[in-house]
Amino acid sequence: MLKDLKLKQSFTIASIQFWMQFANFSFAAVLIIYLTRPMSEYGIGFSESQAYSFQGVIRAVSIALTMIGGIIVDKYLGLRRSLLLGGILAAISFFFVFISGFFVASGNHVFLIAYTLVPISASFIITTAPSLLSRIYSDDKAAAKSAMTFYHLFVNIPGIFAFTLAPFLIEYKYGPVAILAIVFMGKIIAVTNFSYRYKMFDNLSNHIDNQPITKKKIMIVSAYIIISYVFVHQCFHYPDQANMLLIFIGIICLLAFFLRSILSISGKERLLQIAGLILILASIFYYLIYLQMESTFILVSQNNSDLKLLGLNVAPASYQLINTVVTIIGGGIMVKLYPKITKFYIPYQFATGIVLASLGVASIYMGFKLSDNGIISGNYIGLSYLLIAISELLVVSISMCMVAIYCHPKMIAFAMGAVYVAIGLSSSITGLINKLIAMPTKGTDVLYRAEIYENYFKNVTILCFISAAIVAVGMCVLVRYMKYKKLDFA
Repeated sequence: MLKDLKLKQSFTIASIQFWMQFANFSFAAVLIIYLTRPMSEYGIGFSESQAYSFQGVIRAVSIALTMIGGIIVDKYLGLRRSLLLGGILAAISFFFVFISGFFVASGNHVFLIAYTLVPISASFIITTAPSLLSRIYSDDKAAAKSAMTFYHLFVNIPGIFAFTLAPFLIEYKYGPVAILAIVFMGKIIAVTNFSYRYKMFDNLSNHIDNQPITKKKIMIVSAYIIISYVFVHQCFHYPDQANMLLIFIGIICLLAFFLRSILSISGKERLLQIAGLILILASIFYYLIYLQMESTFILVSQNNSDLKLLGLNVAPASYQLINTVVTIIGGGIMVKLYPKITKFYIPYQFATGIVLASLGVASIYMGFKLSDNGIISGNYIGLSYLLIAISELLVVSISMCMVAIYCHPKMIAFAMGAVYVAIGLSSSITGLINKLIAMPTKGTDVLYRAEIYENYFKNVTILCFISAAIVAVGMCVLVRYMKYKKLDFA
């Protein structure tokens, strides 16, 4: 009976996130193209430099808020109420983003006002769904690993539809508005589904979940939303400065997680949680590579590739479909393999994933190195997405599982926030670094662009391989240390 309930709860969380992710994927698939598209064609009209920086700050500011949001969740709302509130705010925010799509011809100020609420709603959602899933399997490490992988697999399925539909729609004049409408509908379906099944999670409630909502809590949550809105809006207007500030905030947040780990727990639990922090720090480098798939890789495809994959014509944003398909198929395989490869510890998985991601960057560099006319074969881009997609199976989904296994139960939401802060930190760094290959105008010569791209990916490839070697050695040392201390890890 309990097993059946766990399955129903897991499937419900996954189905809610299915619609959330469908909306997110649809928007993310074409975001960099939407940002650089002329306002006369219902785009935002940013330069590539502005778009890279803005794209970096979008994810970073969303995740920077998760640490504060995690505290709100842990102390005032609880997981269920936070997920419901975040879903409602997400639906409202994307409704106004959809409306803003009709006003971009007169400037991007309406879009910025509307989109400001999106990161705030995300701060109530990002950590709560996986945290709720972690709570379901908190007493079974093996099941937790498989459940997290299945969850990551299932929530990637909407990517098949999103990465097929959105790149197709963006080619049309009113495509951006149509995509924003799809995003809004996805959010509505998700929050409606969760509100209907809200009571299914009664057995997972703790004392915070069961406490009534007081006026004090309402005031605290409202103050958080208002202050955050003002902060995010300023970040959107000054993305370069915001990225630098968010990098600083991210470092402070990770330091706070470290100090809380030292002061709040002791013994083997403390050592295990510090090991988890080391893995979080390693993931920062991984996400610096991973985030290229939705930024530089897309514009490289648009500007300097033949837009062909195995002889088939593809849209610049459609390469991301490779990532989704591999994640779904590979995730199913990994769920079956985990019980048989118990010695393939999470640190080893992180190290392997980083090596594969580095090879993905090298693939882009080789494409330009072997090109004579500045136009690279789309097969090199496809290979890059393939390698990074495989690495995602070993790092991204396992990051959530790592929190359930390595971190103390009383700090699950806070620890999950630290994982996402690492992603946000990587996003801000990526937003600033990518400006190095931002093209001044669309009319730039093909060979000129190719030279810039080749030099950039050459330097990044060298840095990736050096860092991957350091991480691999570090993970081996970490495993040996945990075994020496007889820690219970996976």
